[in-house]
Amino acid sequence: MKWFNRDHAVWTVNEIKKRKGVPYMMANEELAVDIFPYIVEQYPEAVMVKLGIEQWIAVNKRSRKSLHKRLEARIDGHLKCISEIESAIGSIRCAEGTH
Repeated sequence: MKWFNRDHAVWTVNEIKKRKGVPYMMANEELAVDIFPYIVEQYPEAVMVKLGIEQWIAVNKRSRKSLHKRLEARIDGHLKCISEIESAIGSIRCAEGTH
């Protein structure tokens, strides 16, 4: 709880209230972990998802669905990148085979 500051927790909850249907992202993991119990007091169905340096907080069904869609879009983006990398590797292999 070294990062917990009640004023900041209140501010964060107020920001979440302004846009309850949108997942809230925090980049400071320790702060997110410290503030999350306070958020759960306000929104008992809140969930926090850690992804790399990001902590996503979704406080209701609508924001969870939105977060789910965002994460699926990331998967699609990564799959496209993987396909492009595999194609580049194939080109390299073809070039190596012709020498």
